[in-house]
Amino acid sequence: MRSRVAYLVAIALAGGVVAGVIAFTGSFVAAAIVDYTSFVQLDRVAGPYFLGAMILLPSTVIAWWITQPAPPIRRLFVAGPVIVVMFVWWATGLVAAKLNVRPTGAPPSRAALLQPNISQEMRWSQENLIAIYQRMMTMTGQAIAAKAQVVIWPESTVPLSYSSTEFYRNEIETTSRAYGVDLILGSVAEDSADPNKLWNAAFLVSGGKTVGHYDKIRLVPFGEYVPLRKMLFFAQKLVHEVGDFQFGTRDTPLVGRHRYGPAICYEIVFPQITRAQVRHGADVLVTITNDAWYDGTSAPRQHLNQARLRAVEDDRYLLRAGTTGISAFVDPTGRILQEIPMGKEGLIIADFQGKSTITPYVRFGDWFAWGAVLVVAGLFIRR
Repeated sequence: MRSRVAYLVAIALAGGVVAGVIAFTGSFVAAAIVDYTSFVQLDRVAGPYFLGAMILLPSTVIAWWITQPAPPIRRLFVAGPVIVVMFVWWATGLVAAKLNVRPTGAPPSRAALLQPNISQEMRWSQENLIAIYQRMMTMTGQAIAAKAQVVIWPESTVPLSYSSTEFYRNEIETTSRAYGVDLILGSVAEDSADPNKLWNAAFLVSGGKTVGHYDKIRLVPFGEYVPLRKMLFFAQKLVHEVGDFQFGTRDTPLVGRHRYGPAICYEIVFPQITRAQVRHGADVLVTITNDAWYDGTSAPRQHLNQARLRAVEDDRYLLRAGTTGISAFVDPTGRILQEIPMGKEGLIIADFQGKSTITPYVRFGDWFAWGAVLVVAGLFIRR
């Protein structure tokens, strides 16, 4: 009876964990080993959910070995295959890591990732608006002087609407035209027919024209929108204090010199977003973020580590620009080639190549996660 109760509790917990992972993201467990390059390459084959399960496999076997009475031969038959699997996992990842950084034959491009180190308090003061704008333009000039072909600003750095502030838009387009650079910047997108509709967006300026913008698909609840606001009596006050952004609906790349696969802030932790971008032809991943909210905590590093998984899964270079950090240039194996730490001003000059490969994870998606849900549900029903 006691063992049956324990079994039911285990199944319930497993079901809850799997459901929670599907509802949000499996990146948290998988990101724990992102610094172990050979082990993390499995991510490109089966995705972060399978990688998370593999991380837990040795712990599960050790727990079984300690808690369950079993004859030595049975222990050997359980532990032996797991040791072999772990060795094969490491060895194949070691080979994959070397293969996936070889030159692709595509012409290299140079990107500049700008980190202006602008605090939240500075952005909230209207008195600093001109100073912020001038800092960004000065850093853009430095990037152009370094022969950058792509210049990436962080999320909503300048507290102005790019689409409705004429001098701002004209200056950016003129810079792009004069120096032949692509500029990607974060700002608010507006609906000209309905001024109440706003999107958190990433704009691409290429060839002197604003060629399009990507609207954030995964908004932060109680940060960028209020869930079920029509059903909550306090929602109207929250909408004014928090914000009321619309959800983006297009997961297609921004097309300029490259086909850029954008992700804004925390939505980079959702593997489905970058996977869709790559399926639609993105040859490089771009993420812009503002982690100034988390200064002094481990959150910015955790956020970056989750973003590194997207580079592995999709086999793409990742260009990450943060307002206060951590800005980083990540290769397709998940390794950080360059970074600027939190609280520092600077720019990264990154030479990268666009890639067109399609990994098994991009092709087949989260088959393991949904299979795990079905298995857990079946076991639960059986008991």
